[in-house]
Amino acid sequence: MIIYVDNLFEKDIEHLPDGSLKTRILGMYMGYGADFDFLDFWLQKENENTTAVISRFEGESWLLASQDANWEELGEFLKVIAPDVLTDSKTAESLGVAPQNKFFEVCKEAARQGNDVPNPPVKQICDMLMSGADGDIEIPNKDEWYADVSHRFRHGIARASVTQNAVALAGIVTKDAALISGVATKRQARGKGEGSAVLTNLCELLYPRKIYAEATDGAVGFYLKNGFTKSAELCRCKIYNKE
Repeated sequence: MIIYVDNLFEKDIEHLPDGSLKTRILGMYMGYGADFDFLDFWLQKENENTTAVISRFEGESWLLASQDANWEELGEFLKVIAPDVLTDSKTAESLGVAPQNKFFEVCKEAARQGNDVPNPPVKQICDMLMSGADGDIEIPNKDEWYADVSHRFRHGIARASVTQNAVALAGIVTKDAALISGVATKRQARGKGEGSAVLTNLCELLYPRKIYAEATDGAVGFYLKNGFTKSAELCRCKIYNKE
């Protein structure tokens, strides 16, 4: 049975797999709740146990499921609410759909705690990301992005580290984990270790949380070089009606 929830508690999904998907869903609930039209939450329950959590954000479904999930029910439900799905590749295969746009989840734990400093101004972060970003970071609407990140900072679910030439942003921060949204270095400063330095500093600010990032083939080497390890294969897929 799939039920809509106004309140999503950590205990509701504690038995589901840890990772960037759980961090993303919990963090967005912490920052926005379930009172906005662009964000919804559902739980799939089997014999009082949670077997999946679904969040719909701006027309895309985020799905985190256990091996005991009712896959047929999930597939039919996703077709209705938002058939474009972000999940892990094993879940996509269990749903009977081919994983598309594959990328990697990577993770690490900071070795030490850094000095606590205030978040830099959102405009500085945005300008740095836009000036140093390549294909892995997209800001399609600067005004909406600015408002969103400002909101996350105010509600304590985002953290950033900025230098003169580089920026690292964790767009989701929960009590136990964080999800890095991106790292960017100005083109003229690349190859000098500044991206690695700002990422390390951000990880130390996030100590002792588990730190996740989602990286394409082109970016995963950067994270591996900085002490992250591959922990899952993620994907986007589409739930089609079978002819």
